[in-house]
Amino acid sequence: DRTDNRLPQRVLIAGQRGARVQLKHHLFVLNADGDALCWGANSDGQLGLGDAANRPTPTALDSAAFGGGEFECRLVEVACGERHTAARTRDGAVYCWGDGCPAVSNGHPNHTPSPLPALSVGGATVVQIACGFSHVAALTADGDVLWWEEGALRRPRPPGRVAALACGGYHSLAIAIADDDTSAPPP
Repeated sequence: DRTDNRLPQRVLIAGQRGARVQLKHHLFVLNADGDALCWGANSDGQLGLGDAANRPTPTALDSAAFGGGEFECRLVEVACGERHTAARTRDGAVYCWGDGCPAVSNGHPNHTPSPLPALSVGGATVVQIACGFSHVAALTADGDVLWWEEGALRRPRPPGRVAALACGGYHSLAIAIADDDTSAPPP
């Protein structure tokens, strides 16, 4: 294929109405039904397909990796780090895969090309995730922040109730609402 990949290309994906997109050197498109398509760099297993082969075209991510069976756990959010990816299911579980995946327990290899459950979230329901260069942050329904880096779970305590979060390469941002602010909507 002699297409100049530096120029924008239209990608038609059947049935991907209501899609959400997340990208770094790899790309995920998530539709309203929780089905994910991914493509791009995969040398570190960041596509979650069980191998390290790059994908130049959209490839379906097997939802069986997130519970499978009759009651599949559908994805509602995907976040891309530098060489890892994290996903959140409808029931608030967090999965992670790729190289140096910070949220996976130390009992697993550093290079994990298939989705694995994140370190314990302590029974909390996660409502948002974000990835930085080598970390994953999650926001719980109670407004607490969970942070995974180098296989360890940390719980930073920003002042107030956190309403949203975002990650950059080597930093994160939490938008907190003061405890006495009753005008702000709940997260």
